[in-house]
Amino acid sequence: KAIISDILGETWFSLEHVQGIATYEGGATAGVSHADVLFNIAMAVVVKEARSRMESEGLIDDIQYDVAQIVGSHLSDADIIRLLDIAYCDDLAIPVAADAGQLVDKITRVAQIWVETLAEHGMETSFGPGKTDCVFTFRGRGANAARIQYEASGSVIRIRLTGGGSVVIPGVEAHKHVGSIYSGTQS
Repeated sequence: KAIISDILGETWFSLEHVQGIATYEGGATAGVSHADVLFNIAMAVVVKEARSRMESEGLIDDIQYDVAQIVGSHLSDADIIRLLDIAYCDDLAIPVAADAGQLVDKITRVAQIWVETLAEHGMETSFGPGKTDCVFTFRGRGANAARIQYEASGSVIRIRLTGGGSVVIPGVEAHKHVGSIYSGTQS
């Protein structure tokens, strides 16, 4: 009973000189002990569902990598790495690999899956500056032509949402987040 009382202790507030209390009808305020637990449970459901949708459409890649050259010779020479999303609290990075000519279309579909899956579970994707963006690295056969076509389209990803409407995700040279920077040039 004490644990429940403590958890529910911050689901209401009052203001000086205002009669009564205000209660939350849904969710929890930031910083309360159970808010992070509830968010992570909800996010786990979203991640599982989005991964399942990506898997069913063949959008998750396995790449063969010579890991031994990167991290040390004690590993096998040909390891398979599954490219999955990387989630930390409410931040998400989604690596996508494709032939240069297919990269924009694949990223568009992957982003659509994530935005719609989040929305279906009551989570809103933030499209503010520096919040949701895409860093492209065009490599291999057709890379120059794909880059030129992408830049000619405004260097953005345009997503048509199933329920109507659309969103735009800007392409950026580098994404900075909490002291780390990822760039398409790996610099």
